[in-house]
Amino acid sequence: MGKYQDVTCPICHKPIENGEPIAICPECGAPYHKACVEKTGKCVRDDLHAAGKAWEPPKKEQETYTRTDVPNRCSRCGSLNPPQGLFCEVCGNPLRTVKQNPNDPVRNDQASYHGNAGVNIGQNPPGGKGYQSPPPQMAYNPFTTPFGGVNPDENIDEVPVRDVAIFVGQNSSYFIPKFKQFSENKSWFSFNFAAMFFHGFYFLYRKMYLWGVLFLVVMLALDVPNILTTIDMARQMVDPSAEAWFNSQQLLVIGNTFSMISIFVRFVSGVLANRLYKGYAMGSIQKLKDKNPDHDAYVAALTKHGSVSTKLIMICLGVYLVSMFALSFLIMSVGIGI
Repeated sequence: MGKYQDVTCPICHKPIENGEPIAICPECGAPYHKACVEKTGKCVRDDLHAAGKAWEPPKKEQETYTRTDVPNRCSRCGSLNPPQGLFCEVCGNPLRTVKQNPNDPVRNDQASYHGNAGVNIGQNPPGGKGYQSPPPQMAYNPFTTPFGGVNPDENIDEVPVRDVAIFVGQNSSYFIPKFKQFSENKSWFSFNFAAMFFHGFYFLYRKMYLWGVLFLVVMLALDVPNILTTIDMARQMVDPSAEAWFNSQQLLVIGNTFSMISIFVRFVSGVLANRLYKGYAMGSIQKLKDKNPDHDAYVAALTKHGSVSTKLIMICLGVYLVSMFALSFLIMSVGIGI
């Protein structure tokens, strides 16, 4: 019946049901029950005839409902956000307020939910009846999102993947799949090249201060023979007649041995970094969750205590440069007899 379905007949004032025989006024186009118009023998819409207008179907005023009790699922990374959120707490993608009639049928709980970008990201999201995901804002690529292809509704060691992504911050797409592999015992070996090259500085960058200080102290201790050798060489360059403070042959042997040990320590740092970071991240998230029952405070705490510390690395770099300058000045001063 198309546009005539559920329209009220102007004669009997009852709705025209689907499948009922109807009659249409040839002049204005108003629909009637065929039986009704046969009784009256004419169209009763004199107002339309007098005005020379055509009948139009009534506009249905559909009330829209803003679901304030249903979380917003990000169209880019698939993470669930608070209903009133404007931006995704994980990837920063804009979120829109979703309007949906609460009387809509319930989705099949067994059906896979494909999100806004048509990519399967898990089972039907929480929220149940009337849930509708926000319209797409950014293209979805599971391996470039903060989850690195892991379902954002999963847990790793009873910690939501979404919370892990917020805490890790930069390079979460690299760490989360590693964490999942460790948790499921699918892979024991994992190598972090950044941790190998930068050892303690890398751990400080990831806010693992204890491990960072430990590796820095060990690497500094292993470098002592080379530093002493450098001091003697610098003194003798300034004053060739100066007598050596240390036994150069012994320092050379010790220095070479320590250099080999430092290479091994760097390798150990690269091998352990991802596992150590997983333990640190999971433990920190659990503590922050216990201390912050309020959701907004919890997210703020994850962001503050997680991510990386660029400022600390800049401070360490400044201290290192100042130390090298002071050491050079001391060597020169001793060499010229000041």
